[in-house]
Amino acid sequence: MQIIVTILLFFYFNVAFAIDWQCRNHDLEIACDTKQCTPAESFTAMDIHLNDITGHMNICAYTGCWEGRGKVLRERHYIIFTAHHLAFSNIITQIKTSFIIALDTHDHIAVLKGAGYAMPLSCKK
Repeated sequence: MQIIVTILLFFYFNVAFAIDWQCRNHDLEIACDTKQCTPAESFTAMDIHLNDITGHMNICAYTGCWEGRGKVLRERHYIIFTAHHLAFSNIITQIKTSFIIALDTHDHIAVLKGAGYAMPLSCKK
């Protein structure tokens, strides 16, 4: 009985205290290659959802989303999300790529790197 209660409490606290973050690049989009990074003149903001307990990541841009689970690392007020081989949901292309997102929980600013992008994000709970 004690084991069942312990398991239930574990799941309760992990679900009850999980924070879903929503992040967007409102101000700019920066695309990078091996030679340089270039800001876009016009763009559609990415829509990014992150769960700091499960590591679920949903990174949407233009015609689809990269989605899957990654690892979560906490260091003081920073949360680092990493994922390898996230699948892109667009039916035409099955691009898989890696992402890293570093989030500062004090000012809710994050930095995304992946899929040829390197840019700051504004986040909210």
